[in-house]
Amino acid sequence: MAPGHQCFASMARLAISTTQRQVTARASQTLFPSVTQARYASGKAKGKKTGSKGGSSKKTERKKLPKTFKSFDPTEQPQFSLCDAIRYLRAFEVGKRPLSVKYELSIRLKTMRNGPVVRDNIKLPTLSPGATMAGEESVFERIRSGDMPFERLLCHEDSENALKQANLGRILGPRGLMPSRKLGTITNNIRKTMTSGASEFRERVGVVRMVVGEMGFTPRMVADNVAAMVKEIKSRCIALEDVTEKAVSEIVLSSSHGPGFNLNGKYQLTDPRVTEEDLSGVM
Repeated sequence: MAPGHQCFASMARLAISTTQRQVTARASQTLFPSVTQARYASGKAKGKKTGSKGGSSKKTERKKLPKTFKSFDPTEQPQFSLCDAIRYLRAFEVGKRPLSVKYELSIRLKTMRNGPVVRDNIKLPTLSPGATMAGEESVFERIRSGDMPFERLLCHEDSENALKQANLGRILGPRGLMPSRKLGTITNNIRKTMTSGASEFRERVGVVRMVVGEMGFTPRMVADNVAAMVKEIKSRCIALEDVTEKAVSEIVLSSSHGPGFNLNGKYQLTDPRVTEEDLSGVM
């Protein structure tokens, strides 16, 4: 039989080891809870996978764009003769600076999103080739303020670096007005380029936009330019018929500060009290 002090020592060691195991077990349960017990602000346990039955999260699918740009049936909206549209637009422009007011034609096309676009130059029958503004920094400041009374911007070769440093691409680019050597709008002969009278048009998001006159134009002058522009766009669409479907679906006339009026293809005024002379000249 072992001595008494040896038995006491063995029992003491057993008691100490048992106490350590109990403390360690309690500490592990208190300080290190299992993953399934941890909750977060979302209410879900981190690391806990959702079951495959009824609880799987659905992946958000991006809505696919249609293959063609949205087109409208113009007959479902109010339509106006050209003279009526000019009459209402002139009313919207009362008080504006005459040289800053332009008539703009928007031709909406029925076309594919990823198809070829119509783009070219056209010399309209009655579009004044004169300059409405000239200079460098003074022109840049007016462009930044949104005052752009022109349908084409020409840049002399000597001013090309100044134009680049002005960082006007984000303003002029979306409007198709940024000068470039490829388009011939950066040139060393401004006068010759101006007298050529040709203006560039380009389809953007299924629409072709072009300035077709100034406030001082007569309705007949505007009508001649509209007819020439529509004819040119239709011919470009026909030239692409072997490649893609493309056709004119809507024609809208607007002004610099006025709304757009859907044209019905007619010319005459509907109000006999108003004459074409009333719609001619600067107000």
